Amino acid sequence: MGKRKVKEYSAEFKTKVVLEVLKESQTQAEIASKYKIPSSTIPSWVKHFLGNAENVFKGRQLINMAFQKYLIQIRAASLQAMNLLKF
Repeated sequence: MGKRKVKEYSAEFKTKVVLEVLKESQTQAEIASKYKIPSSTIPSWVKHFLGNAENVFKGRQLINMAFQKYLIQIRAASLQAMNLLKF
């Protein structure tokens, strides 16, 4: 007997399903049937989605912080190089 392969779904697909669930125009069972996925997977996708929703608004802040750190590193490296050239 071979191992049963677990189906993996893309983030885009999961998001599409979760957004349909949140619209509440269909039941989770109807949506699961529509996309041919187990209805037992949907609640965990919704919980994960809602639990991470605030990160959408933090994304830009995180990018800005990372960019600022990068600029500081470049500035420090430039100063070191300039100091080496003085001698």
